[in-house]
Amino acid sequence: MTVRFQRLIIILLSLIFLAGAIILILINSKNNLVYFFTPTELINSQSEIDRKVRIGGFVKVNSIKKNSKNNTYSFIITDNQNDIKVEYNGILPDLFRESQGAVIEGILVETKKINASRVFAKHDENYMPSSIKKQLKQSNFWQNDYSPKPLFDQELPNFEINNLFDETKKLSKFDINNNQVLINFFASWCAPCKIEHPLFLELKKNYPDLTIIGINYKDVEEDAKKFLLLKAILIPSLE
Repeated sequence: MTVRFQRLIIILLSLIFLAGAIILILINSKNNLVYFFTPTELINSQSEIDRKVRIGGFVKVNSIKKNSKNNTYSFIITDNQNDIKVEYNGILPDLFRESQGAVIEGILVETKKINASRVFAKHDENYMPSSIKKQLKQSNFWQNDYSPKPLFDQELPNFEINNLFDETKKLSKFDINNNQVLINFFASWCAPCKIEHPLFLELKKNYPDLTIIGINYKDVEEDAKKFLLLKAILIPSLE
């Protein structure tokens, strides 16, 4: 066997190993590829059972159920056209709520059922895990611009709200007049709100003429009261 022939054999074997490695990489990439769907798209796609998928939508009202024995949750993700049932074993995110947006990642076990391995909760329409958002942008799916638009020289709309601790007291647009006012929407389940609260108290201390109005948003009344009272006890120096 000549040296030239030996070199040719080595080159051919190297090419075979290289081709095999590329094929394995492609197969592995295909197996690990996770597609993103809305519930309607998932149903229409006829995706393979036991395949890993991601779906996004809203948590259907009155659909959350908990099995306290094994810490398993079941709920429904909807896009207002079709529903997907989800089962999840673990701790749900703090911001996970009915009527709120959520992204679910897991295994499709039936046409309309997913066993979730990860649950992402959306605080508002702008929230999306970075990896999922990148995937949606690449597929031109993420095109809606929900960024808040600044409103200048706009008249304050009419409103009337009850005092959280005294329902006989009300606050309306006409009580504010031309005062300097800061309006903040908060909830006991909102993680950023827990960080903001002492800052508002400090702001009020430094600027006593500033009127700060807190509007409780999608919260249980008793939880909201406990949240405010607890903060007042923990930070008495800022009262």
